[in-house]
Amino acid sequence: MTTEVSRPPGIAAAGMIKIAAGFGAAAAECADLDGAQRKFRLAQQMTQAPIVIPIMTITAGSGTLAATDQSGPNTGFYWSVRRLQFQGFTAGSVIGYKNGLFSGTTLVGTPEVVAPAAQAGVSTFGRGEILLNPNDWLAFTASGITLAAGYAGVLIQGSADSFPAWLLPEYLM
Repeated sequence: MTTEVSRPPGIAAAGMIKIAAGFGAAAAECADLDGAQRKFRLAQQMTQAPIVIPIMTITAGSGTLAATDQSGPNTGFYWSVRRLQFQGFTAGSVIGYKNGLFSGTTLVGTPEVVAPAAQAGVSTFGRGEILLNPNDWLAFTASGITLAAGYAGVLIQGSADSFPAWLLPEYLM
């Protein structure tokens, strides 16, 4: 079974102008600072975004999850995935894709593999290792899955550093 939630490619132009103006003002404010004040101000612009994925239903040992509204950043923001937890299975593997699309339960094309999990557990990533651009998303496939006792499917959750687009150069330094 595939869960699909619409992810529009962007928002109305009027909204984009307001976002750009806000980012420009924040960037200008930080440009005049230096040292500890600059680092503190930049840190205020970042947040931790929860990666909340609906439970992946497993049928005959496999399953897919398409994009959700909480599997990637919205317009004007980047995400750097820092942690992904895969649980609810004792055998099989789960693969995370950047911008993966499905036709039914079939993966379309060859999207970038960013988070393969050969077993249940937690994967941690360094700053910028899995960088999601504005409006990117994570999608997942599972195969050979044997569900653990008490689980109705595969659970995937995690966290990402979320920050405005203008902050990307500072974040990657």
